[in-house]
Amino acid sequence: MIPPRFEYHAPKSIGEAIKLLSDLGDGAKLLAGGHSLLPMMKLRFAAPEHLIDINRIPELRGVREENGHVIIGAMTVENEVINSPIIQARLPLLSDAAKLIADPQVRNRGTIGGDIAHGDPGNDHPALAIAIDATFVLEGPAGRRQVAAGDFFFGTYMTALAENEVLCEIHAPAFAEGTGYAYEKLKRKTGDWATAGCAVVMRKTGDTISHIRITLTNVGPTALRANDANRKIFESNRARIEADNAARRDEAHTESANVEGKEVVLIRASSNAGQLYGSVSVRDIVAGLAEQGHNVDKRMVILGAPIKTIGMHDVAIALHPEVRVTVKANVARSDDEAELQKDGINVLEQMFEDEQAEIAAEAIEAQVEAEVAADAADAAEAAANAKRREEQAAAKAAAEAAGLSAEASDEA
Repeated sequence: MIPPRFEYHAPKSIGEAIKLLSDLGDGAKLLAGGHSLLPMMKLRFAAPEHLIDINRIPELRGVREENGHVIIGAMTVENEVINSPIIQARLPLLSDAAKLIADPQVRNRGTIGGDIAHGDPGNDHPALAIAIDATFVLEGPAGRRQVAAGDFFFGTYMTALAENEVLCEIHAPAFAEGTGYAYEKLKRKTGDWATAGCAVVMRKTGDTISHIRITLTNVGPTALRANDANRKIFESNRARIEADNAARRDEAHTESANVEGKEVVLIRASSNAGQLYGSVSVRDIVAGLAEQGHNVDKRMVILGAPIKTIGMHDVAIALHPEVRVTVKANVARSDDEAELQKDGINVLEQMFEDEQAEIAAEAIEAQVEAEVAADAADAAEAAANAKRREEQAAAKAAAEAAGLSAEASDEA
């Protein structure tokens, strides 16, 4: 879908961005990497009248170290977080965890500040920020203020960031000697949001654990610390959560019998080599199943890469984290080809065999034509030689006759 109309602004400084936010009011939104806001705009879930692109503000980027703290600009992209020597040495949990976020294309564009400011409990950096005791630097018309990561998140998409403020920097103390760390992320497929995640930072002093932080991703309306209070809340909801999951799993098992092995026929144009002029995407699979009466969400379709060749392709569908089925994507150039593929005939191989047979037939025909031409040339040459011999014999006979006539005249 196409998002509603909006006016685009590209400030060159933090102050200019803050002024735009203050002047434009509720109708303005900041644009960082855009991976959350732009899809919401396309679906008409968000309709800002003004987009303020803060990608051209240099002071919002970069990583530095000051007084034992690592300072990360909010517009620093994930790949910079991964490759920064300072972060690798001083906050290695962040560089390791950032490798688990989405895919290389997203990491080249998505920013650490955007991930935090959006307030999505499924994002990775909120829990990571709490685990490393980070502090966020916010700037608005009244100046700068600092908010601890643990106090920043209020609920889903709700944070301490005011509408006329900009998240400028993330501050975190460098890991001390003896610090261990880990981030585990449960997800349906590579590049997906976390179904659940857990970050741990632990420090030993001698034989004693002197510091520990355990934080959780996507198990509540915000990133959570795993403390006694939150554990009691979780335990109080555990029976309901487990019952809901069991019901969804049973529903998925029932639906799996209807979906397993289904075939989606997709007619596409392709080259003679079978390469599609375009590709088959997750959306095409979902639409094909919907036509057969199966309500499958696009997030359930596990397609590593778009399909770009004709043929029969297996596509996995995760109806539930514990229930998967496989459907067939029958990609063909015509209904007839689709029927052949359905019967087990490899159309690409058949196309190759037909092409090779055609090449062989053409070669044989060319060879026959060459042999016929050679025979005709030989016959023409033989006829020419015979004619030449006849002409030579006639000339010789004429010469001999002329010689005899001359002798007769002399005798007379």
